[in-house]
Amino acid sequence: MYNRVSMKKHLEAIDPNPHLVDRHQNFWHLAVIQGASFGVPALTIMGSLSDTYGAGTTFNSICIGNLILWIIGLATVAMAFSERKNAIQNLIDYIGKPGSILGGLVLLLAFLFWYSLQLRGTMSAMSGALQQQVSVQNGFDIRVGTALGLFVALLSLGGIRLIRWTAVVAFPFLMAFLLYALFMKSQFPVFKGTWGISIHAIAVVIATPLPGVVNLPTFFRHSRSRAHAFFALTLLTIFIICIEGAGILLGSGLPKMDLIFAYLSFDFTNLIITILFILMSLVCINLVNIYFVSAAWAAMLPRIGGAKEFAIVGMVGTIAFTFFQARDPLYFIENVLDGFIACLGITILMAYLVRRIVNHRERGFEKLISGLCWLIGCITVVYMQSWTSLQSSIVFFSGIGASGLAFLLFIFVEETIWSFMNCVSPTHKLASKK
Repeated sequence: MYNRVSMKKHLEAIDPNPHLVDRHQNFWHLAVIQGASFGVPALTIMGSLSDTYGAGTTFNSICIGNLILWIIGLATVAMAFSERKNAIQNLIDYIGKPGSILGGLVLLLAFLFWYSLQLRGTMSAMSGALQQQVSVQNGFDIRVGTALGLFVALLSLGGIRLIRWTAVVAFPFLMAFLLYALFMKSQFPVFKGTWGISIHAIAVVIATPLPGVVNLPTFFRHSRSRAHAFFALTLLTIFIICIEGAGILLGSGLPKMDLIFAYLSFDFTNLIITILFILMSLVCINLVNIYFVSAAWAAMLPRIGGAKEFAIVGMVGTIAFTFFQARDPLYFIENVLDGFIACLGITILMAYLVRRIVNHRERGFEKLISGLCWLIGCITVVYMQSWTSLQSSIVFFSGIGASGLAFLLFIFVEETIWSFMNCVSPTHKLASKK
């Protein structure tokens, strides 16, 4: 009884008014909110992959990676939708309260780094476009980036309804701009002879939006129905494939990634349109990041919630952008956090599937096992990232593999012992029937 009461209090602290949650968002709202959050960084990452592995291989990797993400997203939304749980409430169900707080901390740190990195990538693209027309002074990136970060933090005070309105307005413009940019580009990468599959490219495609996929319940609890949520996920997958595919065409063959839209800056009108795209993309991405973080923040600091919470998260992300300019440590920490989240995702996915099949497991023990499996994966990620010179994809899959293998071994031993005891012990047989 004590555990149930304490769990209820913890859930109420995270979401004190679940009956007031907006549940009127249709599939289009949900899809465009997430779709609008794939902007300049996604384009540059896919362009870089295309230069490394070829356009055809990168496109195959985008399709495969996003289908895997669709499966993960489907399971994540399904396991949390019936009770309209956010991401942290979902974690409590599968790894327990201590694990959910630790998971919330990991998600919070990951999205703060993403907030900072999105500002950095946006300012690089903006500087690259502006340099075609004007001279950009030293310190421009930091000053303007800080101002934009604070602006988005204040804008987030509007909550989920403002995020929805912003995405619905911005998404058509963002897609139209990409079509215009493709139309204006004179040279595209060669697809012929480049078709193949790259494990590293697939890992990058999965790792880039994976924190958001694990956190999808935070947004999809606002859906009108389960059908709207699932169809939104399918639409989102199509949008992402199209956007990342555009990244192959726009970002390939560039001497520097911050020059991705430089070819459009040949006159003032095109420059204004390009800057508007970059700014709208940043606003949509970081509004989504702030709302994603809200569930993790509320789990750890439930007394500071609501609008204040959104603004504080945005300001902390802006501070991280302003004071941490060294790229290598940021990318190292980001890779480690992405690995942690990947291990968390595979752990709760396997726990969900096993729970659908096996009904006799004791919930407390089940959560303990899941938490241990996640911890094993995290330790593997830290070791591989710190003490090896392997590609990030190998580190990524090593963590997932360690968590998955540990989970399978625990389940094998647990179910073997349970079945053996029920075969030989009348007491256990009676308990099993009950």
